[in-house]
Amino acid sequence: MKSIIQSMRVVLTAVAVSAAALPAAAQVSTFITVTNHSEALTWCGAATGQMVVSGYPGGACVQIQADVWDAIQTAKVEPSWDTDPAGLRAAMTDLCPLPAGGHWSIFQDPSASSLMYSVARWMKLRHYPVAAVLNTNSHNALATHREHWVTIKGIVTDLDPTTNSAVTLQFVFVADQPANLGDPVVDRFLTGAQWYSEFQAVVNASSVYNGKFVAVIEPPEQRGRAEAKQLPTSGTLLSAARVLAAAKDAVRSSALTRVESFREIADMQPQTPVLVNPTRRAYYIVPFAKQGYPPSMAILINAYSGELMEAGRFTPRPIIAEKDAIARAVRLLARENPRDYKARLVSSEGGLPYFPVWRVSVDGQEVEVQQNGGARRALPEQSITPRQ
Repeated sequence: MKSIIQSMRVVLTAVAVSAAALPAAAQVSTFITVTNHSEALTWCGAATGQMVVSGYPGGACVQIQADVWDAIQTAKVEPSWDTDPAGLRAAMTDLCPLPAGGHWSIFQDPSASSLMYSVARWMKLRHYPVAAVLNTNSHNALATHREHWVTIKGIVTDLDPTTNSAVTLQFVFVADQPANLGDPVVDRFLTGAQWYSEFQAVVNASSVYNGKFVAVIEPPEQRGRAEAKQLPTSGTLLSAARVLAAAKDAVRSSALTRVESFREIADMQPQTPVLVNPTRRAYYIVPFAKQGYPPSMAILINAYSGELMEAGRFTPRPIIAEKDAIARAVRLLARENPRDYKARLVSSEGGLPYFPVWRVSVDGQEVEVQQNGGARRALPEQSITPRQ
């Protein structure tokens, strides 16, 4: 497969954006300056807490990640989590107390749109970042590590969530931590639809949060809804030429270029699109680069509608070519003369959509080949159902 980019490491960014920087169609926004921190070991919860307290509006509270981790373990209530919500709430409260009258609260809600309304409302009122459980899928190098905490540091709605109980969620800006240990934080600017396609309720039968969407927010709760339409997950695939045109339109027409971290994309050109998940839930990765320079950003485009899904900042490294992925799979299976083989790029379970893997079929046997060259027998493919 010919492409100039595929696997990416994302640069660290601390971003501050004012509401006035956004266009009229996305005029209600809150963006908070946060210092990104990569997780160590299984410490995504501690890294998230470390990032959240760095974004206190009255001034950053600087903490060592190991100290946040220790505080979480001291206060943890549910042993089935590496970082449970109660432990994270207590760690931020004890290490970085809020001003008089403020306190961190655990929000748990069976409705994603209800929870995100609370995020939008209280970020707008208080200007604090939010710690959220994106999912509890097994990920990282350790099979027992399940919870995936992220830091929400920006949100955009069509109406003011402090005066309206029903709004449209247009964008969510998060600091996300890749599944590979030690990889730098990914700054992701997601449409509301893409956020809801990934945002999942807790799956942990022993937890009081089982079946709930969870976030740690300051301050207490008020009900409402933040809706977003769903993107198509099947249909006729757009051609690469159509996707290039759609990518240019997305950059011009969205709030993307008004966000400081992504503003320079307006001066870049889209490169060769890369199709991921060709059979269902397909999308294209479209790298963007300045003339004469390698790509430094990418956007994701829905492969059926041409709509923007999200944008990310990255530093590229060459992808394993399709023929090399097949060769690695053949070696793993010890096949000297395979009769039938094919490969396709798919999103990795528990991983970010910018980091697809090769799924190779050799004489009916499936192998997963990662971009670092690692190969293993593939597990059955799973699909994520969008949650609203």
